[in-house]
Amino acid sequence: MVSHSLFRTTAILGLLCPAIAQADIVDINPGDVVSITATLNTTDPNENGEGEPIVITADGATIGVDPNYAIPGTFTYTAPPVITAPGSPIPKVAINYYIQGYDGDESASFSTTVNPPPTVKTAAQISAWNNDAFYLGLIGGGVASIGAVGCPFSGPYIVLCNSATGAIGGLSAMAAAYFAKLAADPVDSNYTVIATPKNIQLPANLTVGTNLASDESKAIALAAALITSFNRYQGAMAAGDSYWAAQQLATVISYSNQLNRLIDNLPSDLRAFANQLIALGVPANLLVSTSSVFNTESQIASYGLSPEALNLFNLLGLSSGDIQTATQDLYVQNINDLAGQYPALLNTFAANLQAPGSMVPEPGSLSLFAASLAALLFARRRRAAALFIGLLPQRLQGGQTLVQPC
Repeated sequence: MVSHSLFRTTAILGLLCPAIAQADIVDINPGDVVSITATLNTTDPNENGEGEPIVITADGATIGVDPNYAIPGTFTYTAPPVITAPGSPIPKVAINYYIQGYDGDESASFSTTVNPPPTVKTAAQISAWNNDAFYLGLIGGGVASIGAVGCPFSGPYIVLCNSATGAIGGLSAMAAAYFAKLAADPVDSNYTVIATPKNIQLPANLTVGTNLASDESKAIALAAALITSFNRYQGAMAAGDSYWAAQQLATVISYSNQLNRLIDNLPSDLRAFANQLIALGVPANLLVSTSSVFNTESQIASYGLSPEALNLFNLLGLSSGDIQTATQDLYVQNINDLAGQYPALLNTFAANLQAPGSMVPEPGSLSLFAASLAALLFARRRRAAALFIGLLPQRLQGGQTLVQPC
């Protein structure tokens, strides 16, 4: 496995080729499979509206294009086999990238895994998470724009309205970031520990949009634990440990189904939140212009997220890198997508959210899962026998507890 992060969009490249920044990602052998997670970064508001995508190539041929900044995109490529004469060197396949329309304020970071272990995620599930990441980013930008131009400028509800829109805008962007992470498949060797979601209590002063804030907070915590569980399942698979592969896979299925239920709740949560904003004084048919959205994004790019959002992220134990990703996701949104009439536009975005469906092992994993379940059943019978004679061990698997906080 090869895994690394790099930032190779340099000022020199910009001078030599101002329209296209490009660099090597990794070289692989014929027949190898490589999983590439690419993230476009920028300091520029409205970057998603400028048409400057990253293009991934293999020996010069395009294998993937991603126009969305801040949110990682995942590509998988299998190098075709080649026939060489005995003793001849095996030609490497060069994986490269370029940023189309590069103008100096874009960069790219990558994580690559060569010949990754099999995953239980389906293409439909990955597509659904990427879809939800996109629309949650729009919801976050829309809510932030409402807070900037729609909340009353005076009266008893101004602080409450701004606090609620700041918190919900940030939570939506963070949920977008975590849903995008679900599509990637790094391997975690700490597979004998079960990840658990972090439960938090919302601040007492957040009295508007509480159902939405609660469900988004739970979704972020579940997504974080689910990502870890996916990676630990792959770690167990890579190590050939069927017992812990089954444990992690059972956790993946449970968390996936819980997350689906939360995603199903979000559209109605958002409609209720929009109605609460109207009750606080936001116009029922608020028209937000492209210039207003751009100004909002510029403010977020310059000053960051609201204190209310940062407080929730601290309660969830999120890293500074996650907070930076959510911040960037808010200010890169296409201003043309966000301009329009609210709350109708929020409801349109929410209508496009989709739960990825039940997590069911792929056929290639079923035989391993069946063997793993047999191993689990055998282990449980042994523990039951030990309990019967009063000798049940307190710890399992070489000193690792069965369930620990992640």
